[in-house]
Amino acid sequence: MTSSLRGILYLILTLACTTAFGQTDSSSWNSAAISEAQKQISVTEKEIANKKPSADLDTLWKSLDRIRQMARDCTAEQIQQVEKQTLVLTELGESTKGEDRAVRDARRDLEKERQSAEMLLGSCKLLSVNSESLLEVLGKQREKILKERLLTRYPGMLTFLSNEENPIEWTKLITGIQFGGFNLSRLGTAGWAMLIISTLFAIIGALFLRNFTVRYLSRHREPTDFTGSLLNAVVRSLQRYGFGQIMVSTWALFWIVMSWEQEQLNPLALINLVLLSLLTVFALGRAFFAPIPPAVHYLPQSEEGCCRFWKGLRLLSIVLTGGVLFYLLPVSAAMPEPLISLLRAMFGTLVVFSLIWVVWDALTLYGRRGLHMARFILIMALIVGLGAELTGFRNLSEYLIGGIILTLFLLG
Repeated sequence: MTSSLRGILYLILTLACTTAFGQTDSSSWNSAAISEAQKQISVTEKEIANKKPSADLDTLWKSLDRIRQMARDCTAEQIQQVEKQTLVLTELGESTKGEDRAVRDARRDLEKERQSAEMLLGSCKLLSVNSESLLEVLGKQREKILKERLLTRYPGMLTFLSNEENPIEWTKLITGIQFGGFNLSRLGTAGWAMLIISTLFAIIGALFLRNFTVRYLSRHREPTDFTGSLLNAVVRSLQRYGFGQIMVSTWALFWIVMSWEQEQLNPLALINLVLLSLLTVFALGRAFFAPIPPAVHYLPQSEEGCCRFWKGLRLLSIVLTGGVLFYLLPVSAAMPEPLISLLRAMFGTLVVFSLIWVVWDALTLYGRRGLHMARFILIMALIVGLGAELTGFRNLSEYLIGGIILTLFLLG
């Protein structure tokens, strides 16, 4: 009786553990999926060895990283499953002559499942090692390609300036730039009529906005608290830049609608969106750092420092807007290489100068000594980026200057 009761208890324990941990075949991992991933590893390894990958390296990296993560998850799950099954088998103990048949069958099934789980665990570990090794090889190739790309040298501005045998006629090159049309002929009479009506509605909306700002400022002439001063500065910025914002946003929306059925967006829509961004930066910059009189300064930082920072930010915004606008303008013919180098050198110099201005004043506003080293490193990186641009290392220049701009933008 005691032996039968013991067998029943072991049987219940076995069934409970089997239900909780699941069988290998019903697990989210199976031999077929692991084998398929291993085949993909082998194919990718051959492609990389033959230098003929079926996809770009970034895509291959993401695919291999997913396989590596899958192998790690599979390994962790199978280790847990083997440990649990081993624990149950330990509790069941060795087979005895008089034990219940159900317990003996449960022990045999658990041993088979543990063997299957151990085999799958070995496959997962092998897949993890292979994917890790291939990712290491792929990483070295990516580093090599990045290094070659960054150190690729193009004819730089200094190269053309130092060429005394064949001097460049810069005036002729600049005046020879020809821009394509904006497809205004496609508008037709109805399109022009819609543009005029949209402009009139925008003017009416801008007048309503101006009327609102005038009435608000007449009721809140001299705010004393922080919130009131902030709202006063924002409203005065809207009063100055709101008209332009409404106009360019209306025109941008108009050209987006007119380009809806075309293959690509009309450049005028993008140009107006860029101008809208510039006016928005102007409005926010004046509202926060240099309030339009008679609005007063309300930030804890010094008024002089905030004004200097705003002037640098304004210059940087204008320079970046100019570069983007020139990029968006439809050029009818490819520009010669010397002209490209000249424009990149001018644009790069202005960007670096304005960035140094912004970084210097921004970190000065914080007033912390520990930021002096960060400011020095950023400025030196910008100077190195400008030097790389002037000497023809365009990719290195874009990597340094673009990375700093993106970092500053993310940091606010």
